[in-house]
Amino acid sequence: MMPLISFLLPLIVQVPNAPIHHQPSADLTRCLHDLKNTLVVQDYLEAILTYLTGPGTLNKSAVQIWLDTLFKPYRRTLAQYSSSASTVSALDFYLTYFELFADTRRLKWLSWQERKAWVEKEWIYWTPAIDNRASNHMEIWMLTKSDTLLNQEMTDLEVDLLLQKNVIWLSEADEENNMGPASSTIFTFLMGQYSKGKVPNMRLLYGVFGKHCAALVETGLDTTEIVTILEIAHQLILEHLQGPTDVIALLMSLVQIALHHMASLLPYAQWFQTTFVNSSSTILKSKHQYQLWLKHMETMIPYEMTTVLQIHAKALMDSAIYTQASRYITSVKAKLLALGVDAALRYYPSRLDTPLLSDLISPSCGDIGGSISKGKLGGSGNNHIVKYRPAELQKLMDRYGDTETVPQSLWEDSIFRPKWFKQTFLPALMIDWKPTDTLTLTRRAHMIKSFQRKGKVPISLLEQYQQT
Repeated sequence: MMPLISFLLPLIVQVPNAPIHHQPSADLTRCLHDLKNTLVVQDYLEAILTYLTGPGTLNKSAVQIWLDTLFKPYRRTLAQYSSSASTVSALDFYLTYFELFADTRRLKWLSWQERKAWVEKEWIYWTPAIDNRASNHMEIWMLTKSDTLLNQEMTDLEVDLLLQKNVIWLSEADEENNMGPASSTIFTFLMGQYSKGKVPNMRLLYGVFGKHCAALVETGLDTTEIVTILEIAHQLILEHLQGPTDVIALLMSLVQIALHHMASLLPYAQWFQTTFVNSSSTILKSKHQYQLWLKHMETMIPYEMTTVLQIHAKALMDSAIYTQASRYITSVKAKLLALGVDAALRYYPSRLDTPLLSDLISPSCGDIGGSISKGKLGGSGNNHIVKYRPAELQKLMDRYGDTETVPQSLWEDSIFRPKWFKQTFLPALMIDWKPTDTLTLTRRAHMIKSFQRKGKVPISLLEQYQQT
């Protein structure tokens, strides 16, 4: 590789007193970005990394600065990536960098652990520029977790490719270079970054971990790896009970993502009961620990997703610690009522991405008119709750049949009230309502198709609808 690096070094090292755009390094950067041959790009990057990881120090700082400049636009974009609705420009060049580290035929002098360290450096660059208030971290991390679980099939294609190429780094190589899962990696990395106050963009790290858990299920390795994941989570939760709530929220979120994928093995509700509620199995061994834990739970209520709140409150209602948890249960019920979902808590949700609906739903579709008047199935200005009537959905279908147009207020609700739209209105329309006449069924199917084309229907809900 030295002949190639000998060619590259004069292009990378800055020329004294020359303007930045006239530097040879700028020409090399443009050239690499324009290359379409992945193998050639990897040859160049391998030569540069060989120089950086080899002996000697001459010009290494200049080469590192150039490499950082090369990847800066990608790092900044990923640090700012916020939700499944976000889109990013092509990451082809950056993806090639991750492919290089994963290819054991290249960089042969680097151990797997050394390769992983280089990749984790990139993860650190994905740290968003947010302030250090714990409450701000918690809100962002929990809302990001909700978006990850509810919209996991709607990730931007470029980002999805990036997540796939990073799943391998939650694995470990043994002495014979056989790969095996190493779920502890995500916990070790995140706790290390948390201690420094620099946790990377969790939209991306949740995504990598979720894909890792899905791969464990596909390969049948979930039955053993789930034990590792939960043991680590339990240990860290206990270690941080007396600390701020944001780290507890982060750990609980990782467990929820894992058990969302491994629900057939261990439903989240069962884990929650066993870990925190049942006296014979709980990891909380004193009244003081219970009090600390409940305080964390109460702090998380404003940011927690609906299904998780339903599971937590239901488990605590049926437990021996009901009296201690009464304030938490009351607060959760109030929020569930405000959201227009089930607050009776007679059953557990069957999936973490699908809350239980009530026979009460939040009003919407304000322009379909008629008998509900100030409590219709739309209308973004209405916040009170009305009795759910299939007749109102029938009116919506009749109006849709007359105009062949989805009411504007519904489109507005899908944008400005996405949680209500996806968790309350769509399940009521697609699952709970059981029309029988062919015309209404056809109209409903056409309306759902309109929502689907705009990416408004969660994959899990669509699959449930198609099975009914």
